[in-house]
Amino acid sequence: MTAQAVMGILDTPPGKITGGEILFRGKDLLKFKEEERRKVRGAEMAMIFQDALSSLNPVLSVGDQLGEMFTVHRGCPERTRAPRRSS
Repeated sequence: MTAQAVMGILDTPPGKITGGEILFRGKDLLKFKEEERRKVRGAEMAMIFQDALSSLNPVLSVGDQLGEMFTVHRGCPERTRAPRRSS
């Protein structure tokens, strides 16, 4: 739950941050707008979920899911990602 609060992915409700600060590299993450937090997540901090239901989506290929991270967080154009291989 603490890691989810730090990452800004705490389910509300029931969870709620009522006070304090979350300092990351000297900056309070609680004062960040969602867009700013999104830039930090994946680029500077990440969370590895331990349960299977929060891990990779079995409907999508692993390559597509990892490629999405590079597109969203690293600015890698989707067209430069490796093409899908057919079975």
